Amino acid sequence: MTLYDFFKGEGFDFYTGVPCSEIKGFLRDLDEKSPGQHVVAVREDDAIGAAVGAWLGGRCPLVYMQNSGLGNSVNAINSLLLPYQIPVHLLVTMHQGAEHQAFTYATTKPLIDLLGYRERTYFAQKDTLEDSAMIKGPECEERSVRERMQVQLPPFPRLSQEMPWTRKESITRILESYDDGNTVFVSTNGYISREHCALGRGLGFYMAGSMGLAPAIGFGLAFARLDVRVVVINGDGGYLMNLGMNATIAEHRLPNLKHFVLKNGLHETTGGQPLVDVPVVGEVEILEVRQGGDVPPRISIPLQDVAHNLRRALWKAMPSPAPKPFSGST
Repeated sequence: MTLYDFFKGEGFDFYTGVPCSEIKGFLRDLDEKSPGQHVVAVREDDAIGAAVGAWLGGRCPLVYMQNSGLGNSVNAINSLLLPYQIPVHLLVTMHQGAEHQAFTYATTKPLIDLLGYRERTYFAQKDTLEDSAMIKGPECEERSVRERMQVQLPPFPRLSQEMPWTRKESITRILESYDDGNTVFVSTNGYISREHCALGRGLGFYMAGSMGLAPAIGFGLAFARLDVRVVVINGDGGYLMNLGMNATIAEHRLPNLKHFVLKNGLHETTGGQPLVDVPVVGEVEILEVRQGGDVPPRISIPLQDVAHNLRRALWKAMPSPAPKPFSGST
């Protein structure tokens, strides 16, 4: 049995990661047989973020990576997957031949054990899966229609800003302008997600950690659910941390995804350290934000409830049967 046949048989229906030569056959099968379920990421933590978005939209995601990429994923596992209890599975390839790979090979499985993530991690070499008897299978609801669905959505209006707003004013304007009952707002960690949660409007995913992954989460949700509009509310600090994801977003040109960057030129939550200027990568809308304002309260909802309540709401809203299978370029 090929890796592709195994994972399809297990019920996975969204695949993303950074390619590795150890699983060339698996990647080729994904591109040929399931192009609408496969996204090549630029970083492993981006892939985890996109998988989280796809899971929120009702998918069962698998993230593949070389074992050297596990180090790039530790924060995403610790501050996103584990606290929100999001069951993203990993496929980690085990390189050990070259001298520089020996140290990573020796520490890969101990690191997975330290993270407490062994039951959701597969290991592979040469397109062959190691023993997976102890792996907990994906948590997928059964549904007769699981294709990506093309639904005619109204275009995003553009916000008109004549002068800088405060952080709270900016988030309020975004929520008021785009909350139509079919839009999910993904807000970056720090004061932005705390303000968003305190305002309590619209379907929201409030990030508490994993800084820089808001666009990846929004992208994964928008890619998996073309019937839902997704608005990412990012800060300039989070945006600068992950410019590569914005290139991925620009490549796919999803019509149901909009990305705002609130620009105040500093790391506000940590005391106001200055930031470099924000370059425009892809299609982002930058809003100038005045510095200062009240400190918003911390996120008041248990993080697990934030994720699982949103997934349930989006699952109930999934149109069935599909009006039209998606046929665009992916």
